[in-house]
Amino acid sequence: MRVSGFGTATVWLPECPDVRLVQGFDQVVDYRPDDLVVRVGSRVRLDDLAALLENDGLCLPILRNRGWLGYPGETVGGLVGLGLPHFHQESVGAIRDWVIGMKMRLASGEVVTSGAGVVKSVAGFDLHRMMVGSRGSLAEILEIGFRLSPIALKPREQELPSFDGSTWIHRVPKGFVANHGIMDSSGRWIWSDRKLDIPPSGWGLGPGGTRFGSVDPISKQYRKNLKNAFDPNGVWTEGWKQ
Repeated sequence: MRVSGFGTATVWLPECPDVRLVQGFDQVVDYRPDDLVVRVGSRVRLDDLAALLENDGLCLPILRNRGWLGYPGETVGGLVGLGLPHFHQESVGAIRDWVIGMKMRLASGEVVTSGAGVVKSVAGFDLHRMMVGSRGSLAEILEIGFRLSPIALKPREQELPSFDGSTWIHRVPKGFVANHGIMDSSGRWIWSDRKLDIPPSGWGLGPGGTRFGSVDPISKQYRKNLKNAFDPNGVWTEGWKQ
């Protein structure tokens, strides 16, 4: 079974005939601009959230409508669930760095919460960080708390190269030289309309949930342990295919 908001991000997931649509959870739950935090339902559209935050000079520091930046979908739940890299994450942080709390529904039906409602807090376990990039394979994301940034820190679109077409995202070893695609300033990520041949120590993500390249044994075991803990009966579909 797969969780879906509006289905706009399914291009990055393997096919699944059994889809569970998120019902409700399309409202702003808590918004405190002075504290730089917001908590929203997972089905809230990113464009609607951006419009709300802009009124107070705030933002999530990611550009929209450029799928190769990391996310081609519409909802905050999809943004967090996929957890794709984006062009400016070396300067403004990865998506997981913006998430400070979450409410989620386990396969058993139990609803659990993680994190806090403030940016600086040691309350609770960081279960919400484990959910970022889980691609719907661990639990159903219901609400997400974000730390916000001043809109002045948001990357400017005119500074970006243009890129169109189906996108592959490659994580490459430092110093890797490619003759195709767009590399970010850190030299670690390449966006391309084709699958690139990269060294064994690199890896890539492609349409249809395709993942190729090396997998660290410790990370692989860690992911397996998470799956056994969150979804021991395998209710949720894996978000990758090799």
